[in-house]
Amino acid sequence: MLRFTTLLLAALLFTGCAAKQLANQETLTALATAKANELGSDSERALEEAQAAYQTAVAEELAFFAPLTMQQLEEALKTAQEAELKSENDTSIQASARVLTLLDNGLKNKTTAKQLLAPLFQQKATLNEIRAENVLPKAYRDNMDDLRDLVSLIEAGESNKALEKSPGLLEDLQELERDTMLAIHWQPAADTLDKAEDEDADDHAPQTFVQAEEQTEEAERFISKNYSDRAQSEALGRSALTAAQHALYIAREARKLQKLTADGAEQAALNHEDMLHQIATAAGAGDNRNMAFKDQTLALIQFIQEQQQSHISAVRQQTAITETVVEEPASEEAAVEEAAAVEEAAAEEAAVEEPAVEEPAVEEPAVEEPAVEEAAVEEAAVEEPAAEEATAEEPTKSN
Repeated sequence: MLRFTTLLLAALLFTGCAAKQLANQETLTALATAKANELGSDSERALEEAQAAYQTAVAEELAFFAPLTMQQLEEALKTAQEAELKSENDTSIQASARVLTLLDNGLKNKTTAKQLLAPLFQQKATLNEIRAENVLPKAYRDNMDDLRDLVSLIEAGESNKALEKSPGLLEDLQELERDTMLAIHWQPAADTLDKAEDEDADDHAPQTFVQAEEQTEEAERFISKNYSDRAQSEALGRSALTAAQHALYIAREARKLQKLTADGAEQAALNHEDMLHQIATAAGAGDNRNMAFKDQTLALIQFIQEQQQSHISAVRQQTAITETVVEEPASEEAAVEEAAAVEEAAAEEAAVEEPAVEEPAVEEPAVEEPAVEEAAVEEAAVEEPAAEEATAEEPTKSN
């Protein structure tokens, strides 16, 4: 009776959810029953495992990759929590087992969906890279809902139907990529050009406006056909935006000039000259207001170029000094080795010529002659008294 009640509860949990059912409902019911038997009678521990399984499901984005499974998983977890509060242990354990079973099923469906709908998920990754969800949020949400519907078909066992619909959705996702790239790189230029036109830039600065219009149109044509070329799309979009801004500001300045009186024209000329002087002063180029505007500009350009060249020369010189300093340890080491080699060679040469060097030592007696003479004098002095004594004895013998 208890087993029948458990099976009935499991069946209700699996069939009482969404209108579209999972393809393997009966299998899931049997797996959940087996899982409940594994969990035993500890409903509190079973609920803890179910809550951990729910966190895993969230981290794995099963709400997108297995929406039907995730919906039933959330409902089963809620049932387990409510039963635990009411001390309905059997119901809590069965619902917790259901959560664990659904997690496994959801992960399998995620793998299957990513394999069957691989081109769609690759395109989804591309849209995420260009932040389509932020640029065109409504269009992005609509397309993701369509993709989620195809995943649901796979969950419901209708993979063939999902595959039939996938080419059409792929075209929609690619169009969204194109529209996103246009919105990022072309739309700012188009909006600026519209603003310039609203201010009659086509009348006040017609040449500049036409140039901006042509660049903006070229950017739109290129991006529409080559939106996957992000680098070139960005470059053309930036150039178009610069041209549109140029047209806007030139038209504003031209409109001011068209309304000038004689006094206003003089003041406009002085204002322009003052701007040139401010630049020259900041660069340290001196006061060039004694020249025409064009000559002031040329003088300022020449000064800046000379400063740049001077800076480049200084950098090169400093680089050369740095490289020399870095190489010094190796040069010093080579010098030390060379000196050691020279010293060793000199020592060998001295060893070979050693007898010739010692010849003066043989003549040392000649150097010490004064000492020999002194000894002779002292000996003579010692012998003198003996001689005198002999002389004194001679008369005695005669007598």
